[in-house]
Amino acid sequence: MISVLPRTVKEKNGLRPFQKATLDALQSTARLIIVEAPVGSGKSHIVRQITDKWNGAVVLTYPTKILMDSQRWALKNDFPGSIMWPEETGIPQNNAPTIFYYSTDALISFIKQQKKDYRIDKSELLDTVLHQQFWASNRNIMVTSPDVLHLLVNLKAYRGSHRMLSFLNGSIVVFDEFHLYVGLKNFPRLLDNLFEIGIKKVILLSATPVFSEELQSLSDKYKTCRIDFKDSVGGENDKIFNYPLTLEFLNCRYTKRDDLIAVLQQYIQALSKPMAIILDSVFRLRHILPLLREQFGKQWNIVEYSGFHKDDYSLDDKSILVGTSSIEVGINMVFKSLITEASYWTSAVQRIGRVGRFCEGRVIVLTSRNMEPYISSKDTISREELESDILKSALKDIKMTHVCGDMFRGDSYPFIVYDLDSGKLSTYTESIFSMFEPVKWINDWQSLSIQKKEERLWTYINNDSTISDILLKDKLFPFWGVIEGRLRNKYERISVHAEDDELTILCEESNMRYDFEKGR
Repeated sequence: MISVLPRTVKEKNGLRPFQKATLDALQSTARLIIVEAPVGSGKSHIVRQITDKWNGAVVLTYPTKILMDSQRWALKNDFPGSIMWPEETGIPQNNAPTIFYYSTDALISFIKQQKKDYRIDKSELLDTVLHQQFWASNRNIMVTSPDVLHLLVNLKAYRGSHRMLSFLNGSIVVFDEFHLYVGLKNFPRLLDNLFEIGIKKVILLSATPVFSEELQSLSDKYKTCRIDFKDSVGGENDKIFNYPLTLEFLNCRYTKRDDLIAVLQQYIQALSKPMAIILDSVFRLRHILPLLREQFGKQWNIVEYSGFHKDDYSLDDKSILVGTSSIEVGINMVFKSLITEASYWTSAVQRIGRVGRFCEGRVIVLTSRNMEPYISSKDTISREELESDILKSALKDIKMTHVCGDMFRGDSYPFIVYDLDSGKLSTYTESIFSMFEPVKWINDWQSLSIQKKEERLWTYINNDSTISDILLKDKLFPFWGVIEGRLRNKYERISVHAEDDELTILCEESNMRYDFEKGR
């Protein structure tokens, strides 16, 4: 067991030094503003100040759909009288902004409102959306993901892109948790193109910043202001924002279901509630969740919180939240304990930061690494030592061979996935091949007619609404194929090769190759 000391922060006139420095940088000549501050230190407050004070459009990008959802409704609450597209249309009241929520789900909702079907032209759709939305008020906030900006700015994928580019001119773009994108080749290109089209400032926020050579070159090209947390570190009498933790590293082959279940059985009864269990894979979650509900469901309220599904819940001393990386970033919940897998140091820092935000907590970190050489028999450490010395040294840097399916990829390749064991149908990026072993697949999906696609989907699920949503997604962002398979016990590194009308997925350990054709 390791005791992790609390962390405090200075504050003056309602602002912490790093917050004030960021807001001051908005008035400077810096175009790229990079902010490093720990989990729970108040980065979200910076975003609220920007949206309230910036005289122009503001684009807020988030890495997960759940985080986008939580932030857009927080904005709606902060700005009474605002209009939230696509749920609302009209003119905002009291100089409130129009909040444009742009995601695949939002577009599908808009299509349904307009009583359109699969014959919708996606370029025409975007042009209609932007024409309706952006001239409704003088103040506009866009909540979206980096994928959308990649499609509009890097690829200029739609006829309506020119209207978007006009909207972006003179605006501020904020990338929350930007460490998730740094290793992706499309991210520095996106930032460069944003500056080229007239973005006033780009703000990068993260508790665990990492920098690639490409991002460093971009920082050299555009005047950059880097803001860290060192001047905000508080003393004993300042405000606590990270409470003390009791921490345990447990060596575990957590990709093996039986091994993971054994660990959960050992700790669930003993840990204080509400607690969180964070898994790397939503597919492993689907296998684990029914077993947990069967064994512990009578005593505890076990709920799912993932990129694909979020149960209704209220956290109390009977709650166990089982989720994925969707809990990892930007979620402000009261957890007294946590069990989490830890593949990368950035992810481990973010997940541990979910505990100790409002009270003392206990954390069990599952890892395949031997942590003892990095701990050096210490029994008490600071948060800084834990994050910078132990986790960053012991756990590998994040590799962008695959990331969570609902996070930015730039040029991603979506698939329809059927889990043979759980009987669930999902959509995911090509990273599914790293964690899933296909048994059967359709490699010419894009050449099938709507009728043939619908017939195929009915063999998997008996839900007309779900099938309709999948086919609408397929129209907006065409799927490359359908795969049926099972979760791997050991994940594989994959490589992706796209050329003309063909896509090839190579699984490096098993030497398997999967070829898919683009529709003609």
